[in-house]
Amino acid sequence: MKNNIFFGLDTFLRLGSMLMRLSSLCLITLVLTAAASNVAADVESGCQRADLLLRSGTIYTADAGNSKHQALVINDGRFVFVGTDELAERLWCD
Repeated sequence: MKNNIFFGLDTFLRLGSMLMRLSSLCLITLVLTAAASNVAADVESGCQRADLLLRSGTIYTADAGNSKHQALVINDGRFVFVGTDELAERLWCD
């Protein structure tokens, strides 16, 4: 006897939606991890300007350790830093 399993269209739509959210979360995690790894090089270069500096917040990076941070810097439409308020204010002038 053969077992046939049928899925409705709504099942595929929910699965697709979950996969899109998961891929977006993975992309955000990779971007924030890459930005955080470049902090040491930025410290040596001194004060920089950025398009947007957000601080005194709670930022969840969704990395393996589910780390939380206080500050986020965006420049040219990209995340360039995630970390503490103190370090963000030291690295970015405005």
